[in-house]
Amino acid sequence: MVFILFGFGKKSVKWLAKTPEMICSNCINVTIFGLAKITTWFTLFFIKIIPYNTQRALICPICNTHIEVSKDECAKLLSDTAEDESSEAE
Repeated sequence: MVFILFGFGKKSVKWLAKTPEMICSNCINVTIFGLAKITTWFTLFFIKIIPYNTQRALICPICNTHIEVSKDECAKLLSDTAEDESSEAE
């Protein structure tokens, strides 16, 4: 008898950048949010095989509230944070 273990829903988070201080709409704290890319995977024997959903989100480090952002908004936030870091280096 052969058993094949597969599953859905294994998530991986890749942190992309930190944002300037923002107010969280959930916990009402002023904090630096993290910009993350969240990928959901199809797994086979607990090994991630195929990504089937990708989200980009701002995540509050205090209450873990996710604010979903589009791909374009994510690119803009990344370019803004890169410009801020380069201006601080000067």
